[in-house]
Amino acid sequence: MKVLLLDPAGKGIYYQQFRIALKEACDVFQYGPGLPHYNPQHDIFKVLKIYEEQTGNLKPDLILTGFGWEDDKHPTNFNIHQADLRLNETDIKKAFIINKEYKKLKQKFDFVKASKFDVGFTVLHNTEHFTAQTGTPFYRLPFAANDNIFKDYGESKVIDLGFSGNMFNSSTYKNTGLMGPLFNNIRERIYEELQEPEYSSCNIWWNSNAGKFLHGEKYARLINSSKIWLNTPSAVEIINPRYYEIIGCNTLLFCRKADRPYKDLGFLDGQTCVTFEQDLSNFKEKLFHYINNEEDRNEITQQAMLLFKERHSWRHRVNFLMETCLTQKK
Repeated sequence: MKVLLLDPAGKGIYYQQFRIALKEACDVFQYGPGLPHYNPQHDIFKVLKIYEEQTGNLKPDLILTGFGWEDDKHPTNFNIHQADLRLNETDIKKAFIINKEYKKLKQKFDFVKASKFDVGFTVLHNTEHFTAQTGTPFYRLPFAANDNIFKDYGESKVIDLGFSGNMFNSSTYKNTGLMGPLFNNIRERIYEELQEPEYSSCNIWWNSNAGKFLHGEKYARLINSSKIWLNTPSAVEIINPRYYEIIGCNTLLFCRKADRPYKDLGFLDGQTCVTFEQDLSNFKEKLFHYINNEEDRNEITQQAMLLFKERHSWRHRVNFLMETCLTQKK
């Protein structure tokens, strides 16, 4: 499939990993801020002219707006592009990946409607709501991980429990409602719990900034060297990439209970992960059980690794997106 990808250069790791998988599967020309030939005043017809000149193709089979098509710096404006792209005027099939569903959602819905996208994708499970709000059929496209990086390196399990997510205790998140009704500062409460004397015998690796500084094989090997790795859903119950990175590394995923977001993804308590209650009432009991019971732990991590290999790499996501776009009628 020939794809015109509207997406800026750079941005975060998962943006890049998705692009890599997409470019491995399709004939992709990327257009956006930070890339050659980009001009914030271009409309889609000028972009298509550039596409033809640079690729030799008359036109793409699909115009795909990627994860990064958002002005992160502006408090209210969504579109990263200054001019009206006039996407509604082209007859080429168009797909939109909505990202960061916890902010500027109305503006994103308005963009989808005005641009007349043929199909949309979200990491959230409530696709019916997105379809109803936009008139465009939406499908779930969860995050994923690179299975060439997140794998079992055979590292010794020298860490009992690890954690590398944001704490979300800044004014940007705390008491704003941004994180959803089930947030309740759970990561902060877990951190406080782990300061209790009962955990002094545990080898705990905790760095709330690690996800910003560690990446690639170094990060994967760190996860792989831990018996258990802690994670909880991000804003509005988003199942972030770390879920897949953990299970890909043959490490036990220890996460807060969240039935509906997990179920369709195969994250099942006692089978492919271990969950604890929101109030932490069974946190200690479960943590110590799986630290001290290697056989039980290994049974779960092996099933989880199989789940990852069969369903949750970025390659799987690209294949699903392409198949959905191909079968979606104009």
